[in-house]
Amino acid sequence: MKHIATKLLTASLLTAGLATPWLISTPAHADVANEPATAEITSPTNGQVFDGTTATFDVSLDVYEGDGLGSVRLLVDDEEVAVDSAAPWGFENVLVTGEGMHTLVAVAVSTDGTERTSETVEIALMEGGSSEEESRGCSVTSGARLGGAGGLILFGLFTIGLARRRGRRE
Repeated sequence: MKHIATKLLTASLLTAGLATPWLISTPAHADVANEPATAEITSPTNGQVFDGTTATFDVSLDVYEGDGLGSVRLLVDDEEVAVDSAAPWGFENVLVTGEGMHTLVAVAVSTDGTERTSETVEIALMEGGSSEEESRGCSVTSGARLGGAGGLILFGLFTIGLARRRGRRE
């Protein structure tokens, strides 16, 4: 039916003088790029510290489905630990073990097989890391396990304390 309708339209346009044969018979091709799906981890946050040597938590995602999202894979320390293949996108009860730094990465797999990797989220598991009691009081721990940022924070706190002490003497 479509082919007959095209012939009738072509004949009508040619008869009316509104088209030339080369215009009607030249097929148009448009290359439309497939928009790949993406997934970004929104929770836990980069640098988040969990108390203990094991942690169980949910992973929340910000997902763009593009031209079709087939699945999202979750990698912990470069090992696949979970796959989600339906909305709402995310992972529940993710278990991470071992004191120290760990990496989380989400891999969005489009329906055409294209894979896009999220930004890496680093979390830390530390004995005495982030208990509720500690967050109410004031405590200082070494930032050596988390890199140079901890030392910079300690230096800043020391400088502020020194400035306050000097201000009281004057």
